[in-house]
Amino acid sequence: MKATAKLQWNLKAFMLASLLTMLLLFTTYGLYTAWKSQYVEESKQRAQTELLNLRKNLFLLLGKQEMFTTIYGLRLEESLQAGIVPNLEDLLPYLTVLEKDKQSFSFAILAMDGLVIDQYPEEGGRQVGFDLKTLPMYRQHIEHLMRQASVSIDGPLYLDDGKPYLVFRYPLLVENKQAWGLLSLYFEMESFLLEAGLEDLSAQYRYHFTFTHLGGDDTYTWGEPILDDCDPVSMILTYSLLTWKMEIAPAESWYSGELVLVLYAIFGSLVSLGAGVLSYLRQVRMETFMHRSHTDSLTGLLNKREFLVQLHEELRSGRPFALALLDIDNFKLLNDTYGHLSGDKALLTLVSILKERLRHDDLVGRFGGDEFIIILRGCTQEETCLRIYEYISHVSVPLDGDNIEFAISMGVAFFPKDGSTSEALMEAADKRLYQAKREGKGRIRCTD
Repeated sequence: MKATAKLQWNLKAFMLASLLTMLLLFTTYGLYTAWKSQYVEESKQRAQTELLNLRKNLFLLLGKQEMFTTIYGLRLEESLQAGIVPNLEDLLPYLTVLEKDKQSFSFAILAMDGLVIDQYPEEGGRQVGFDLKTLPMYRQHIEHLMRQASVSIDGPLYLDDGKPYLVFRYPLLVENKQAWGLLSLYFEMESFLLEAGLEDLSAQYRYHFTFTHLGGDDTYTWGEPILDDCDPVSMILTYSLLTWKMEIAPAESWYSGELVLVLYAIFGSLVSLGAGVLSYLRQVRMETFMHRSHTDSLTGLLNKREFLVQLHEELRSGRPFALALLDIDNFKLLNDTYGHLSGDKALLTLVSILKERLRHDDLVGRFGGDEFIIILRGCTQEETCLRIYEYISHVSVPLDGDNIEFAISMGVAFFPKDGSTSEALMEAADKRLYQAKREGKGRIRCTD
């Protein structure tokens, strides 16, 4: 009996010890697995930050060159307004500086009615007499650009030398916004990407970037051919006609076993708390990033890209609304006279008035510079727009001890009366804004 009882007790103790051991093993494995997953997630977050920094550099570089292309185009339009056929000699001081400061700059061309009439430098690129209308994407890209009357960025585009290029295009317009021609600046794509810091990526990563443009077949890749075997972190950059996909992965693995074991031995008991804190911080960062990607950094309004998304959603609903374009009259004079900080102050004052006077259902976005766009939901009557305009028609800004008043011009289009697409509505509203300015500024036009 004693032997039997002892055997039973030993068996019970063994079972309890085994059960406790198993529980400890499962707990240890669970903590280890959780920590490993968290470590991998943090590794991916660091890679995401690396991509975000690169994406920011690319945005800044593209935006800066877009601004300079606009300046060059405005300089040529001054010649057109004076009745003189422009040529690239008008831009020679700018182009020589650009050629010196930007290794990626290759050449510039000037085209009239689709035909190249001038080129700098003379060798390489598109030769004088080349017909741009023969390009495969002429209708989708260049004709669309002329209708939009804004700078576009396209690439990669391959020329006869086999190299990929980024192209910054500016439509040259005469009176009544009629298209006269096109200014195009070509940059070698590889050199442009190097200027943005692609080679500065940490050596611990492998990367694969795919560069394409809207509706085009040309593709340029950077880095390794494919990273699908290692669960890469990816990010999309869209800008003008560009659609670029960036993927990054570690040189070896997202998980370093030795490091995780050391961290687990030290912080094992804090894994759950640490994971919760890191998850919260990650969500805060992601939410902040998403908010910034949808809004204008100065005014906090919807940026152009997000506003167009909202406009498409409004069109799909089928409900009537009014689309209004407005800006501050003589805003350039304000900047030149009082400085850009005062110009920003005037913009923020106008934004404050818009937020105060418009309904909560209305959507307001900044289209760039001093131009704003509004969706007035349910608005179908010109009288309603006139009343709204009376509320926001003047901006009073305290500058240099005085209250300076600036008038607002506005153009309005109605859906569906004036169009059923975003392009048609914006074109109608822009046309009426231009008419309002031509008729003396400080007024609103709701009809042609």
